[in-house]
Amino acid sequence: MNDKNKRLALSLVENKLFSNPTLTYAQIEKRTGYSRRQLLRFAKNLKISDKETMLRHGNTGKRPAASATTDEIRFLNEFKKLHPQTTIAEFKAIYEKEVIENPAYAKEVRKYHLKSRSYSFFQRFYQDYHHQSPVVSSRNEEMKRVLFNEGKEYGSCVCISSMLYTWIHTDQVCCLHLLYDEVTNSLLCGCFSLHEEENCYLSLLKQLLVQYGIPENLIFIVAETSICNNLCGKLKRICKRLGMELLMNPIDHRSNKVFEQVAWLIKKNPLYLVNSSYEEINRYFNEAFIPVYNRCYARPTLADNGFVPLPDNVERPYLIMKFLRKTDHQGRLSFHSQLYELYDEYGSNVNLIDTEIVLQEDIFKNTLRVYYGKQKLYPVLCMTVTQ
Repeated sequence: MNDKNKRLALSLVENKLFSNPTLTYAQIEKRTGYSRRQLLRFAKNLKISDKETMLRHGNTGKRPAASATTDEIRFLNEFKKLHPQTTIAEFKAIYEKEVIENPAYAKEVRKYHLKSRSYSFFQRFYQDYHHQSPVVSSRNEEMKRVLFNEGKEYGSCVCISSMLYTWIHTDQVCCLHLLYDEVTNSLLCGCFSLHEEENCYLSLLKQLLVQYGIPENLIFIVAETSICNNLCGKLKRICKRLGMELLMNPIDHRSNKVFEQVAWLIKKNPLYLVNSSYEEINRYFNEAFIPVYNRCYARPTLADNGFVPLPDNVERPYLIMKFLRKTDHQGRLSFHSQLYELYDEYGSNVNLIDTEIVLQEDIFKNTLRVYYGKQKLYPVLCMTVTQ
């Protein structure tokens, strides 16, 4: 019965009681659909109350039992400050993973009555408290349409990302760096460390190139860290050198889903090894855990393979970048926002003013070689541009 029928029924019963006693309950039943028993209850209540009061729901004006408390909203707003550039879906996933499911937050969960919430709840939260979702550039949207269309092959879209979580020990957070294939959802390689590290990203990329080859596209899932910002330049140079297309993409639900699946499987196949080093854990993860994950979650690999094998000599010229630079009027070298003084093999300063020299940067070893003709020079950092 809808409110319109109820209003009509109450009006007719009220009319019968106080104005038109000839009106029968049978007639009211036919017009409204209410039973005689319901109409008699209406008549009883109308003698002690009025029609408008009866039309209001019993919970009208009361706070819904499932609504968020003031403490919960305050906590969410404070937690949102830690993740300003996140979409609704990303914030929901981070909140559930880092707070609701995190034993370290058990006290806060009880104190502030925190609980898992629906996507629509976080939509209203963003709207009511004026939180903004980051705007994805049209260039990224266009690249996504290109990268994620149907018919792409294994190795055509490879993602690199990381996440802090209690992966190994329940009482200690560490960082898992991952490389996975977007098309088949298969893990390629991974690396654990105490913190997010640039060397871990580069180590994974080198392992990818040597073990699998050059993918068609590399998708860097960018986090809000200085490491990622510094790494972007190196990745751009690597991709340009190797002919890969690089997409800088913010953390999204796809990458979170992969990490969630890894976390769930780790619970069944713990990585905890007594007194094990990260080197031993990484070896176990890549040799034993990844095959288990791929059997559980990876989609069948297509016959076509998008990876392009590296030549036998992977060190040259593919992993070493060459640049031509000119020294300044004081004989110093400027490279990647840093100034270097140049010395020869005997430790003497080389005064090459406004002179062209050749640089060789090994991105994976993070080393820089300088040559003036056939003479090898040794750069020594003297300052950065910000100094």
